[in-house]
Amino acid sequence: MLTLAQWRRARRVDLFARVRFRGDSDPHLKAFDDHVEAYHHVVNANYQDKVGIIGKIMNGCHSYLGATRKDRYRDVIVDLREAAGNELGALILGQRAPNVRMEAALGMRTGLFTPKTVLLNCFVVRRPSDAASVAGVDTLIDEHIENANEILSGARVTIVRNPARQATTTVTQVDPKGSGDLNSILHPKATGFDDHGRGRMSAYFAREVDHAVSPHTINVVYVPNFAAALAAQGVTTRPSTTGISPAPARPFVTVSEAPVHGPTYPTTLAHELVHVLTGSPDHSGDSHNLMAEGAMRTGTNRLSLGQIALLHASRFTV
Repeated sequence: MLTLAQWRRARRVDLFARVRFRGDSDPHLKAFDDHVEAYHHVVNANYQDKVGIIGKIMNGCHSYLGATRKDRYRDVIVDLREAAGNELGALILGQRAPNVRMEAALGMRTGLFTPKTVLLNCFVVRRPSDAASVAGVDTLIDEHIENANEILSGARVTIVRNPARQATTTVTQVDPKGSGDLNSILHPKATGFDDHGRGRMSAYFAREVDHAVSPHTINVVYVPNFAAALAAQGVTTRPSTTGISPAPARPFVTVSEAPVHGPTYPTTLAHELVHVLTGSPDHSGDSHNLMAEGAMRTGTNRLSLGQIALLHASRFTV
């Protein structure tokens, strides 16, 4: 079975075992070379950009095979499409349910998607002495949801509050009846939300929330500010995140109420939700992509076909 690396090597000498590309060649095959070459250069880089290139290859293969072609060229493109699918499978292995590769691959091929919805359970964290100081947070959350929907409308994904849990819950402690520093979400000595808080929220969700909500919903937490060590305005905590105890059963998103990089702050929730939906902590190297880091993001906030396909294949889109 042909791999993307084999395609690249063969195209560089214009020879496959079955097809010689010079002479009686198909110029349309050249269209795949740039994408395969680009994948070679990004292969040791990040997940977001790899998926974007695989999406271009698979969609191009689908279009190519939809036209009248000579059989020997069709066979090579069928091989290329399967090679891209194998690369996709290797990227998402172990990150989602077994059907994800098939569903994502189909979306990448056709570019056709049915509308999907993401359901959010919303929380706000405060110190016990400030539990009542949540004015304006609901408005901020709703603004961020609206911004996310503006960005994701082209992807046919809609973000809403979970109808079964519309209200925002204020959280101060893991155990509402408990006491002590380890029971507090915000450590008394901390200058903001930090890894202690991430672990305490994981414990809170396990104790109070996860058993009561659909496993397909996403928990979203707003906090007054982050500790300097996090150096971010949004963060996603995953079961695989190191240094967090206990680890969460599923990913959750935390957004600071204090902007760090003003121009991209309004789209922080959208950015973090795509981290959850694509299953990757990586950032795109394309400054126009929504998944570029906040400090370099231009505000274009585009998503590739490959990224959109993963959004639709996620277990958190329903």
